[in-house]
Amino acid sequence: MRRICLIIFLFPASLFGQSNLSGRVLDNKGEAIPGATVSIAELNKGTVTDLDGRFSFSEVAHDDYTLIIRSVGFESSKLKIAHPSAPIQINLSSNIKELEAVVVSTDRETQERKLTGYNVSTISVEKFHDLNVDVNRILGTMAGVNIREKGGLGSGFELSLNGLSGNQVRYFMDEVPMEFYGSSLTLNNIPANLIQSIEVYKGVTPVSLTSDALGGAVNITTSNYKESLLDISYSIGSFNTHRASLIAQHASDNNFHFRFMSFVNHSDNNYKMKHVPVTDEFGNILGEQEAERFHDAYKSGSITGEVGLSNKSFADDLTLGVTFAGNRNEVQHTKVSINRVYGGLTTENRSLIGTAKYSKKWGNFEWKNNAMVGWVEETFIDTLTKRFNWLGESRDIETAEYFNAPSISILEDRFRWFRTGFNFQLSEQHKISGQLSSHHLSRDGRDELNPLITARYTPNYLTKQFAGLSYAYNSASGLLKTSLFAKQYWYKAEIHTEEYVGDGTEIVQNSTSFSKSGYGAALSYFLNKNWLVKSSYEFAYRLPEAFEIMGDGLLTLPSPGLQPENSHNINLGLIHNRLYINSSVKSEWNVFYRPTKDKIWRVAQGVLSTYRNIESTRIMGVETSNSFSVKSYTLSLNLTYQSNTDQREFNEGLPNANYGERMPNDPYFFGDAGIQYRFSKSGMQFTTLWNTRYVHEFYLYAESNGNRANKRSIPTQWVNDLNLNCIFAGGKYSASVSINNIFDEVAYDNWSLQKPGRSFNLKLRYFISKS
Repeated sequence: MRRICLIIFLFPASLFGQSNLSGRVLDNKGEAIPGATVSIAELNKGTVTDLDGRFSFSEVAHDDYTLIIRSVGFESSKLKIAHPSAPIQINLSSNIKELEAVVVSTDRETQERKLTGYNVSTISVEKFHDLNVDVNRILGTMAGVNIREKGGLGSGFELSLNGLSGNQVRYFMDEVPMEFYGSSLTLNNIPANLIQSIEVYKGVTPVSLTSDALGGAVNITTSNYKESLLDISYSIGSFNTHRASLIAQHASDNNFHFRFMSFVNHSDNNYKMKHVPVTDEFGNILGEQEAERFHDAYKSGSITGEVGLSNKSFADDLTLGVTFAGNRNEVQHTKVSINRVYGGLTTENRSLIGTAKYSKKWGNFEWKNNAMVGWVEETFIDTLTKRFNWLGESRDIETAEYFNAPSISILEDRFRWFRTGFNFQLSEQHKISGQLSSHHLSRDGRDELNPLITARYTPNYLTKQFAGLSYAYNSASGLLKTSLFAKQYWYKAEIHTEEYVGDGTEIVQNSTSFSKSGYGAALSYFLNKNWLVKSSYEFAYRLPEAFEIMGDGLLTLPSPGLQPENSHNINLGLIHNRLYINSSVKSEWNVFYRPTKDKIWRVAQGVLSTYRNIESTRIMGVETSNSFSVKSYTLSLNLTYQSNTDQREFNEGLPNANYGERMPNDPYFFGDAGIQYRFSKSGMQFTTLWNTRYVHEFYLYAESNGNRANKRSIPTQWVNDLNLNCIFAGGKYSASVSINNIFDEVAYDNWSLQKPGRSFNLKLRYFISKS
């Protein structure tokens, strides 16, 4: 009875001795820091600040505690407190150096977008700077992202986001479209050292990225101008691969900044092919053999210089830049088949681009402007009058390898682009934003060996314009965030094609123009401090690209009748984060649905290809991204299942035999997993990263065509990579060893083209910075 009385007496007392511990995390300017982690060391409890920087712990006994506060881009703080009854305020100081000289710097807008309704994934790339990887390799570790390459370094690639791929996905560098840069500046040849962070929007894109992004967008962000740094790296690897990069940046006390960025890549790409055709002298296929690639070398390089001013009375940022880039790519075979092999066919690309940025903020109103003008030249060299086989043997022929006569074909693109936009913070809860952009491209060409050939080089023109307006609402509690937006698209093109008329051919002018409207919304809501539910919707358009509608005069035929494709993009997501003192669990699930009309689809026609509209397709699926960290270990698992089906009941007036079937040459189940271990010893930091990538078997052609037992398919692939990295001298030096495709698996990709086997790489890096 005494024990019962004691419990009855103490229980109310314990309730009165507990209350909520709450507060707000701000930066030195008094602005909220969302996504900061706040932990109570003595209780092994943790939470994350909301969009307004607020945090709360419920039913915490009155006692003395140690609060540990961390946020990317800020100095960590350890605060001793006596449990108060009133909310407390914590201010963090900005600092780009965190945790053993690992440089971390992230954009506040990126953190906030992760907590909005957009299906957006973000990666801080600094942790990859010491590894021998490019942007594509980093993107390939994300849920819902599938990178399909056509070979080794410098080969063409296709990135898929939730089943939408190719030009349905748009790429940006510092929110400037990369489609103007040419083949010398793409995601698979830009070193990770040049990048600070990557945002990936799946399905629904914000107005700030004003473009016709049907399937989503990738925005890579370079380092900010507020720090001075020097970053030099060099790597050497299998297949005579060499990669070097240099970044030199200076920020003066009078707000003048200068940046120089450059990289050089080279690879022979002479890896072995397992199943290439054996042919006779007439090109008839007799069987299969193993052979080494002998005409696939790739070289590329780029130089960028930027100068500017910041924090001036007339401008918050005024920056001018110029970029020169070029590459040379030997063509071993076409993009869709290995049956025809070349020994002299080569492409070259050169681009010269000028850029300008201006932004200014007056109170709650911000004005941003970008402009770009440039010239891109693509050269196709076909001068050998020989026919090669996969053993490198050749015989003389009367024609060139590709054309009927030797040719040096040149296409020139000249473009101009500008964008202007604003952000107006009406109040703490309300914000409106607007964007307007215009893009004009003119294409011309010539053949230096055949000046009388003009059919492929008649001038063509293309103009795209976009406008967008959005309204955002953030509830006072920070639990609810919504966004409504509308977009307008304008398109005009003039294409000249060679058509058969009577007994000969004529140059026919094709003109097309249209305007389309899109709209959408995004919503997110904190169910509690550990759970966030997100949803987004957009009715979006994607306008035909220049090379789709005009062709390239070579391997891709023109398609002047192409119509824009459209899709209803629907996303529903759930995010769970739980933090402890020495561990954390993060899990994200997303369901997506994409009914697409007039899908622009590449169709192979022998060694050539063309584009056409497919009336109706549908993509739906689910993806999950998970990570678990405990002390020095981090485990990750990403999985995606998607069904991309043909929804045409009729095809060219006849019943569609492929109705309801999966689209061919399109993976539907894939994922990756990784484990990382990091430890420090004797002033050095060591990191071991194992990553495995799985892609399930899928058919190369339509499922119902032919006998399934004998159909060509791209087999199941399971490729493993290992990275070993050491950082020493306070982060100034690093050395990294990577082994890609450790078990030398035969891996195929787009159009069943074989990728490189096992390769070894060594990367050395020197880095110093001063903020």
